Amino acid sequence: MSILTSTFNCSNCSKTLWLKYYKLPNGKIVCPKCYDIYKSTEEIDTYLNRKKVIENL
Repeated sequence: MSILTSTFNCSNCSKTLWLKYYKLPNGKIVCPKCYDIYKSTEEIDTYLNRKKVIENL
């Protein structure tokens, strides 16, 4: 999390960001709510990928 000196919009939902934002690995800057969605999606993808690897053994 970083602190901003000016405002701008979330790359995902266009919400105006004042103080809190997160930067995703692909370079997008998003609000805390969109970051939570990204993290939960990433966890699901990681779980599904692990499950596929185990099934292929």
